[in-house]
Amino acid sequence: MAGGSAANNGGLSCSYVVTNSWGGGFTGAIRVTNSGTGTLSGWKATWQFSGANRITSSWNANVSGSNPYTATNLGWNGNLGAGQTAEFGFQGSTNGGAVETPAITCQ
Repeated sequence: MAGGSAANNGGLSCSYVVTNSWGGGFTGAIRVTNSGTGTLSGWKATWQFSGANRITSSWNANVSGSNPYTATNLGWNGNLGAGQTAEFGFQGSTNGGAVETPAITCQ
């Protein structure tokens, strides 16, 4: 489906992808990739919807906030070797708006 914007900070790059959408909801994934040459321990991704979209559930990350959102790694997916990617997913509601693909930053 739709690809998202990415930002690079501290050897990490990230992308937001809408994986499915229907009437009033959607699912998505954020992929955090170690674009550096060494191993990184721990990551955090942040994003904010400009319209009515809101996250209702998530998996494979600790997601907090209510727009903006912050996601941090779990114990088992925090260490990323060079070129490795961690992915987490979520389900959301459009709350009457269109499905959004917000800018995301990671560190």
